[in-house]
Amino acid sequence: MHKSVPTIILMCLCATLSTMAANEQELEAQHIITGIINDLYAAAASNEDYYDGRFACHTWIETVRAVEEKDSKLEEIGFFNEDYWTEMQDGNPDDLEARDIKFEHMDLEEGTATVSFTLYSHVQVVKQKFTFCREEGEWRIHNIIKFMTNADGKEEAYDYLEGMREYLYEPKEMAVQLYSIRDVIGNAELYAKNHAEVFRRLSEMGYTGIEAADYKDGKFYGVSPEQFKQDCEEAGLTPLSSHVNRNLSAEELANHDFTQALAWWDRAIEAHKAAGMFYIVTSWAETPKTLKDGQTICDYYNEVGRRCREAGLNYGYHTHSHEFQKVEGQIWIDNMMQHTDAENVFWQMDTYWAVMAQQGPVHYFKKYPGRFKMLHIKDIYELGESGFVGFDAIFRNAGLAGLENYVVEMEGNDGTIDSMEGVRRCAEYLKAQEFVLPSYSK
Repeated sequence: MHKSVPTIILMCLCATLSTMAANEQELEAQHIITGIINDLYAAAASNEDYYDGRFACHTWIETVRAVEEKDSKLEEIGFFNEDYWTEMQDGNPDDLEARDIKFEHMDLEEGTATVSFTLYSHVQVVKQKFTFCREEGEWRIHNIIKFMTNADGKEEAYDYLEGMREYLYEPKEMAVQLYSIRDVIGNAELYAKNHAEVFRRLSEMGYTGIEAADYKDGKFYGVSPEQFKQDCEEAGLTPLSSHVNRNLSAEELANHDFTQALAWWDRAIEAHKAAGMFYIVTSWAETPKTLKDGQTICDYYNEVGRRCREAGLNYGYHTHSHEFQKVEGQIWIDNMMQHTDAENVFWQMDTYWAVMAQQGPVHYFKKYPGRFKMLHIKDIYELGESGFVGFDAIFRNAGLAGLENYVVEMEGNDGTIDSMEGVRRCAEYLKAQEFVLPSYSK
């Protein structure tokens, strides 16, 4: 293969905006992005190998599977399954160019743009959509056109796809909740037996972070915080967060007494710092029976959060569906939001459970902007399979939510696949979605 496709594309992806007036900036940005699109396809047309295999548009997930599974059958030209893959045929114009470029969205302050256009080539007519983001003054494509080949030239295509895969695929920061694979790594015994292989596979799937779910007596899955951190990092994973529980007893609640509970938290905070964690999340609590008890709980969370913040950690509460119940006429989650300090307590909304409670996640982002530093991204089973959760709207409103990191979680599956295959499919879904940005961390 000619060296030029990745090289030329890389050269075309970088440009800077000048410091003009707002309307001049937008015009300049349009010129830059339009140039990137046209240059990208001009580079493609100049490389005969690029079209020898009669490449056709398809989703990245299928492309990756074709590379990983050498015996898989590649789809014929004309196969497409996303809303914006609207046409594919032999147009036979004399040259290759992008036409009808339309800027659907441009926000210079945020440095984002969405552009749709029609591509004409000697083998295809494809309406496509790209997302651009400006990073340190440079505009870069975040959703690059994906290609596959039909059976003709199949073997030659593997080298091309393998070589382009790393370049085209910009890794996305995404963590996985280990509860999702509790059958293989859910306790100290399973962890000791399986963690090295499991962490290696998670990293290969594209996960970059871990959220733990087994903190007990200063240890994670039976190992010291330092060892847990080392185990994660050796696999290229960040020990991002941890689900822990120390709820108040009936006596502590009645007496508004946090003494023993806070001593427990002091030890837990120390362990999480040693493990390299960034977030500690209370994973579950019953809905209080009275608003008086509710105020005690909020006071408790505020104090735990203050101690975490002073130690350099973020403290959050993980929502399910029962928090949307009413306590003395008030929705409990709203009461908690209003009686906890934003600087001390964030909310890790579980998107699936919010929808199960017949609540819209984006509605709560708008109601309490900036409070949702983390999200649990979850579906009935694998992500995107049910159509039940509106992930598009959720991720497009990530800025409003205040999102810094999200965590994939699976409660289970339908029994046709194992848990590791389930989280792999979730990762593939997120990697393929143009509305999921590579990073939300500050």
